[in-house]
Amino acid sequence: MPVRHVLDIMHIEKNISEAVLKFLFGDKDTPESRRDMEEIGVRRELWLKPTANRQRFSKPHAPYVFTDAEKTMFVDEVSAIRTPTGYGSALGKHFQKSRFNGLKSHDFHCLLQQIVPVSIRTLLQPLQRTAIIRLGKSFARICCRVVDKRSIDALRLYVAETMCILELCFPPAFFDVMQHSLIHLVDELEACGPVGGRWMFPCERYLGTLKAYVRSRSHPEASMANGYAAEEALGFCTEYLNLSAYTKRRVWDTEEDKGMNGCSVEGRGRALTVSEAEVARAHNYVVLHDERTAEMRRYVFLGPAFVWKCVHAICELPNRLPLWKCVTCTLHNSVTRSFWRLFMSSSASVQGFCCGNDAP
Repeated sequence: MPVRHVLDIMHIEKNISEAVLKFLFGDKDTPESRRDMEEIGVRRELWLKPTANRQRFSKPHAPYVFTDAEKTMFVDEVSAIRTPTGYGSALGKHFQKSRFNGLKSHDFHCLLQQIVPVSIRTLLQPLQRTAIIRLGKSFARICCRVVDKRSIDALRLYVAETMCILELCFPPAFFDVMQHSLIHLVDELEACGPVGGRWMFPCERYLGTLKAYVRSRSHPEASMANGYAAEEALGFCTEYLNLSAYTKRRVWDTEEDKGMNGCSVEGRGRALTVSEAEVARAHNYVVLHDERTAEMRRYVFLGPAFVWKCVHAICELPNRLPLWKCVTCTLHNSVTRSFWRLFMSSSASVQGFCCGNDAP
């Protein structure tokens, strides 16, 4: 196989970009990095110099480290950048006068390729500035969506020259396996094609989605499974809402309910107390239509004739009782307990709504 293991360009770029920023801010410009140069015998002007009493050492200023004024200018320029929505996070809140923190992989991606090369145009010395700009351009050419195979050889030469310039500018402590991987990224680009189909940005983004599903830290896998199932169900339901019209009013279809006449129910409603006659009519409707009273209706209409006559006579009285009371008075032995619970727990208090056309 030409490529046994695909290099993770996302984390390679993140680590190199972080190393560049840490050297610029002086976080990695430590006495150990200066002693490395002294052991190798290079960059004599950057070696640690003992003081007069030879108990302490002074560290000369390195050309690859920002001065205090340059740090302030760089942080102000990065904080003043206004990017389109979705471009990246607010970089200004991650940079302070002497340090930076809280940056994500995509933030380092944007910084190295686009923001840092623009922000350091008037900072540092020309050689150091040129090396950082070429480094960002190298990653920008590697991360292109379309790759021309005829330009691979030129890109390989460009990256090699950039690495040589970086060796002239930065100390040996800057170079590790991450910086060396930049050479192999060009070979992998020639063998595997554009990096958009094999870098880790989509995977990391989806892991963040799964992490948001976690509700119980003792069972994170179950939370992710339930969240994924709920999202799939909602996505399936929304396929049937594409042809629907969005409205803020609860509207009934006049073809289905002729009594509404195009009205809509609005508001939260208010409590109303209905009269005994209205309660009796509601009970009569339930007796004649509810499934739980089907057995009683079958007995009334198909049973002995005198039973129905008694019910009919009681209902025709001037102060007639509701139908359910008439039936239960006549057929008290045939009414089930569920029928009693159905009607004895009724209330004259209901929730009323006003029609949309009648609303004030």
